[in-house]
Amino acid sequence: MQTRFRTLEPDAPLSTAVAELLSGSQHDFPIIEDGAVVGMLRRRDLVKALSDRGPRSRVSEAMNRECLPVQADESLEKAFETLRHKECSALPVLEDGRLAGVLTLENLSELVMVNTALERRKDGR
Repeated sequence: MQTRFRTLEPDAPLSTAVAELLSGSQHDFPIIEDGAVVGMLRRRDLVKALSDRGPRSRVSEAMNRECLPVQADESLEKAFETLRHKECSALPVLEDGRLAGVLTLENLSELVMVNTALERRKDGR
């Protein structure tokens, strides 16, 4: 999971989300309102909303409410199923009730690659 990430507020203009997208490597952003995660702004939803509504429209108009948080102690299999079934490329991760990170499909792929490399090393391949 990524532990260095940016968040957005629902009332922020999409232009703010664009600036965050272009200034780093993060593609999907947790949306926080009154300290709680209320959705995710996926890159594809941001691009579509820019085309449909323009940069002055609000994050709340483009965010996805189906990409709900998972708990830090949940199994990776359950998180993967949530990512897949909800068509989310990232999910917010909560630990002790607070936003602790963002889990992406890329994170899961990297974990599989690292574990495979370590297993090969153990097996002497």
